[in-house]
Amino acid sequence: MPRRLTPSPSAIPGTARPAKISPEDLHAAFLARLRIAIKAAGGTRRVARQIGMSEAQIYRYFAGSPVRSDRIIALAAVCDVSISWLFGDVS
Repeated sequence: MPRRLTPSPSAIPGTARPAKISPEDLHAAFLARLRIAIKAAGGTRRVARQIGMSEAQIYRYFAGSPVRSDRIIALAAVCDVSISWLFGDVS
């Protein structure tokens, strides 16, 4: 009796597993999207004022300082983008 072969999930269109993203790539995507969002929202000064933080703190984020979750939420809200978009979601 012939053996029945089952294709791997990645061989079936539309069922490929998403690639794993490293923390470094996720952080880079976040910073790139954050720059775009801040620019579209009127710039660093305007966004910082609306959140109640200093421009310097935003620049520190771009230099590698960690961003607290409450700040991510505030930045997304002020820039009128979703948190998932900030982290690279394109849907």
